[in-house]
Amino acid sequence: MRGMLVASGAVVLALTVSASSGAATAWDQAKVTDLARQVAKATVELREIVEKNPDKPPGGARKAQYSAREDLRLLVSATKRLAKRLEAGAGRDETEGLYKRAAVLRRDAEEEAQRAGMLANTKAQAEKTLALLDQLGAYYED
Repeated sequence: MRGMLVASGAVVLALTVSASSGAATAWDQAKVTDLARQVAKATVELREIVEKNPDKPPGGARKAQYSAREDLRLLVSATKRLAKRLEAGAGRDETEGLYKRAAVLRRDAEEEAQRAGMLANTKAQAEKTLALLDQLGAYYED
């Protein structure tokens, strides 16, 4: 369960970094769609790792862990929807709201993950997910 929090935190961190990194990258529908597919897949894989983690944090950290798990579940859904819309031909303006929703979920999950702690067994997948989210975020900068 702590792994889920790590995963959630990593996802949230990636979106935050993307949102504050500077000017947007020129829109390339094919590249953005491919990145969104990769993000959705990586987020699902991260959630699977977190769900398999049997660790139970002490006391008050459990509530944070449950919140982070829920945020990650919603983030998976949001990234899948974003990928599907892009695959259907929706552009930046049409998908920006979905991306922003994912960014909020990432931030929320990160905050809860920090309260509950992190596990090493999710680190590699969390870093992969973060890197992909950073790349995707560059296309949604203003």
